[in-house]
Amino acid sequence: MLTLDQIRAFVAVAEELHFGRAAERLRMTQPPLSRHIQKLERAIGVTLLERDNRRVILTEAGRGFLEDARHMLTLVETAGDRARRIAGGASGTLRLGFTAVSAISMLGRLLRLLAERLPEVDVILHEQVTATQMDGILRGELDLGLARPPFDLPRRTSRSGSVRPPFDLSRPASHLDLAHPPAGPASPASRLDLAQPPVDPARPSSGPTVAGSSSPLDLARCPINPVRSLSDPAAARPPADMNLARPTYGLTGIDSRVIFREPLCAAVPAGHALAALDRPLAPEDFAGLPMVSYHPVRSRYFHELTVRFLSAVQPRAEQQVHQILTAVLLVAAGRGVALVPASARSLGIEGVVFRDLVHGGGSPGAGSRCGNPMTGDEGDKRATENDSGRHPVELHAIWNPGSANPALWRVLDLLPGVEGQD
Repeated sequence: MLTLDQIRAFVAVAEELHFGRAAERLRMTQPPLSRHIQKLERAIGVTLLERDNRRVILTEAGRGFLEDARHMLTLVETAGDRARRIAGGASGTLRLGFTAVSAISMLGRLLRLLAERLPEVDVILHEQVTATQMDGILRGELDLGLARPPFDLPRRTSRSGSVRPPFDLSRPASHLDLAHPPAGPASPASRLDLAQPPVDPARPSSGPTVAGSSSPLDLARCPINPVRSLSDPAAARPPADMNLARPTYGLTGIDSRVIFREPLCAAVPAGHALAALDRPLAPEDFAGLPMVSYHPVRSRYFHELTVRFLSAVQPRAEQQVHQILTAVLLVAAGRGVALVPASARSLGIEGVVFRDLVHGGGSPGAGSRCGNPMTGDEGDKRATENDSGRHPVELHAIWNPGSANPALWRVLDLLPGVEGQD
């Protein structure tokens, strides 16, 4: 069995090629030094040093072993320091999940910051949608995610214990009722309906249609805060708090923080009438236009942002997509116009012109609370109008508050410095 004393003795003799000088270097006498070398050679089973009364020579095996012995001593000397750095979060591994669109706005600057501030933290990247990131964090497969709210589960459990989807997936996509979950005991999902006015039976049923379906896309039944006249009694209601409206499903084990906000903007084909306007576009500018919209379940976040902004008009939802890049590519192909996050401007796709929206595509005066939408803790800090009104697109960092990875907490300490607005 090898010992560190034996390895240190061999390195000293091999470098000095003299037992007397090696003993002085190690502050010991020659007899115990010789015994260390003999025990080492017996343990390895080869002769490492040829010695006589006049000289000491390394054998071929000794020269090869010297390189490994030096490496072993270096590891021993640095292992404690490395363990301390890992325990302090300055070294280690961070498994980071991100969505495709978050890579446009945040991933690059975050990776550059980590390379500068925490160069010994090895970042392993995983491109995943929000639901998959949440699952990975709960399973311990991810440490940190860059995701879009709301942070609910794809399935929920009823009082009887049966698992069912939060929406009736058997209905056409154009009729997915995000604001009216299935009937049953009061569930957090029902909070999505806080801002909805009573259904008007006289409301005409005609409206935009989705490609492949003859059913109208009922914008009035989506989770939005419709524009009301001052004469409407419902106008006295306070604006809906979308953080309060996010379902929790009783899930714990994930915490979140807003790390980036940006406006919505319009992507329109080059040469389109909207591209020539020199002012921010208003919802009425999109009335009757073909829209590239988003899937109400798989891309729920951008679907709801689009529907909320266009709640007072009647655009035609020609296409439904899952990704921002796909929406912009369809705009370039002349299939319609789309609402996209401002960071999509950096995609540089030919044939697309980006135009600002009034109030950044959000609602002036709307506020949102900072907190944990997973646990129902809405917090006590209301975002400013500039944050949530003119910058409605949010990117969150999500993580397990019980994580034992010290590198995670060092990275989280850096995130407030990353937060910004376009």
